[in-house]
Amino acid sequence: MDLTSLTLENFGKFENFECSLTPGLNVIKGGNETGKSTLVEAITALLFSDPKSSNESIMMSKTWGSRKPLVLKANISDKDFLGILEKDFDSGLAKLVDENQTVPVDDRNRIFEIITDSIGFRSAELFEATSCIKQGKITQIGGSVEEIKDNLGSLITGGEEDLAASEIIGRIEKRIHDITSNDEKILGLLMKYEKEQDDLDYNIEKVIREITNLKNWRGSLAQMKVAHRNVVDDYQSKKKQLEDVLKTEKTQQELIEVSNENNEITEKLKKIKSAGQKIEELNESLNQVIEVSPEDREKIEDMESTIKYLRPKQKELEKDVESGQNAWANFKINPAIIGWMVLSIGVFGFSVVDYMMLLTEYHFDLGAVGLVSLMASMVMLSRANQKKTFLKEQLNNNSQKLENVKEEIDRMSEELKNLLTKYKITSANEVHQASWKRSDLEKQLNSEKRCYKDLLEGYSEEEIEIQQQNLEKDISDNKTFLENSVPLEPAELERLKLIVAQLEEQNNTLENEIKSFNRLIETAESGFELLGSYLERKEVISSEKINLVEELATLSLTEECIEKARQNVMISTLELLENRTSEMLEIITNGKYKEVRFDRTSLKFEVFSEKKNDWVNSHRELSKETVEQVYLTARLALTEILANEVSPPIILDDPFSSFDQERRENTMKLLKQMSENRQILLLTTDDEYDRWADNTVQL
Repeated sequence: MDLTSLTLENFGKFENFECSLTPGLNVIKGGNETGKSTLVEAITALLFSDPKSSNESIMMSKTWGSRKPLVLKANISDKDFLGILEKDFDSGLAKLVDENQTVPVDDRNRIFEIITDSIGFRSAELFEATSCIKQGKITQIGGSVEEIKDNLGSLITGGEEDLAASEIIGRIEKRIHDITSNDEKILGLLMKYEKEQDDLDYNIEKVIREITNLKNWRGSLAQMKVAHRNVVDDYQSKKKQLEDVLKTEKTQQELIEVSNENNEITEKLKKIKSAGQKIEELNESLNQVIEVSPEDREKIEDMESTIKYLRPKQKELEKDVESGQNAWANFKINPAIIGWMVLSIGVFGFSVVDYMMLLTEYHFDLGAVGLVSLMASMVMLSRANQKKTFLKEQLNNNSQKLENVKEEIDRMSEELKNLLTKYKITSANEVHQASWKRSDLEKQLNSEKRCYKDLLEGYSEEEIEIQQQNLEKDISDNKTFLENSVPLEPAELERLKLIVAQLEEQNNTLENEIKSFNRLIETAESGFELLGSYLERKEVISSEKINLVEELATLSLTEECIEKARQNVMISTLELLENRTSEMLEIITNGKYKEVRFDRTSLKFEVFSEKKNDWVNSHRELSKETVEQVYLTARLALTEILANEVSPPIILDDPFSSFDQERRENTMKLLKQMSENRQILLLTTDDEYDRWADNTVQL
């Protein structure tokens, strides 16, 4: 299979990368950190990863900060197939377009099958252990040894079902274990049948023995029933006697308890009746006290308070009226003010005449003095009149207030009288006394009622009386019972208890033995039918055991044959691997090392040294460079053998950095020769490989 083009979108360093590839040797060049290893990861993910269930590491390879999807695409060319493979790891979609048939395939499982058939490897792990050599990991194939061996061993099945021989042997061994297991927790089928057969033999022997003993058991059962009846009669008699004695003791104790309870309830009844009597007396006393409604009591108190307030006010107003009348009657205008006014008018008139007749030269002065004096006298007269008017108004106001107060007192006195008449009392003081007395009686009554209720404890007085009557009856009954009973001494009582316990134990023992004999007889009577079923089951088990033994023989023989075939195939495939690896190693090392051999179990290799004339341990006695060269040739040989007729691409990520110039030259000759039949992708930082390239891609 060849990759003819490759497209990477948002994978690692490559936001949008495209390149063309050709059959043969493709050299992909780039400096450090240019994405060569990223390109190898992208090719592996494109060929083997499921985009819908891809692991987290692939999504971690998405270009940082990009919101576009991670898409890998390649044009694929094979002898039977030509098409485009595309995987979108964000949406989980994959499609494969066959350009010959122009029929798109979007079934992920079908795509995986087509691609892996073209590559020749069914897993990315096997691909990376053989034809895909990553940088610095040329010697890392240990984790895939078992898968490599299974692929080599799958040749046993003819290659049509691709089922490893180890898996077939594993199934056979599991079936053998299921048949022969002797584990206590999980028994094998043979042990289960053995155990079941032992149980059947025991049961068969037991049934035969029970059938033989049937007659004896019936006789023993009849004797036990007679003995049981005698024990039952004696037990019931002694038990009745013991119950009567225990009842006497219990009755004596109950009599004491009932008597104490009766005394308590009698005392309680006395207190209840006393409290009830006192409640009746308090109710009667309360009924004799005048009950003034709260509204009327409040009115009486308000009117009494108002009248008490208005009486002093009335007296005060009477004094004010009398004082006002005296002040108004005694108030008179001063005659001097009137004389002053008349004199002022005269002076002013004379000044007017003097002005007209020019009697003197002081007419203006006289006029001014007369006018000022007149105005002053008028002001004095006006003030006197105002005071007299004020005294009159004050007298009238006080007289009116006095009249209003008298009317209010009369009105309230009348209403108070009517309210007092309503309750047939003569004064408000009686209302207060009645209220205080009633309040005191109500408090006493409520206290007695609480006491009465506490004594009743939720019952009525009649119910408590019935309780007393029942207690007195119990006392009478207990006394009557004790008069007719005969008490036992403590020693006699203990002896009687012991006898009853012994009889009860005998009774239980006989009942259990009778049940046991009944079961034995029932089992023995049905034993003929049961014996037949046991014998029939034993015959079936014997047949099953024979079948299992035959199956074990077949499985063991099959396992032996497959193991021999596997060994033969492993020998032949290892010989092929050793020959091809030796051939390639001889080319690279210029004939210094010509032979390599592999361990059948671990696939570890040894190299024959002509200098030592012996096989040498590669890791201890060869240089690191030579070990890497052996691994390179082994992986290339495994690629040819395991891929069989398919030619997967070989990917080499700068694996020759430690090779010297001569062996690097020989390696490139070998790769150039191999590139005639398969595509090789060589990723490197060096320009020296350009001369070997059929195609060069610059990163």
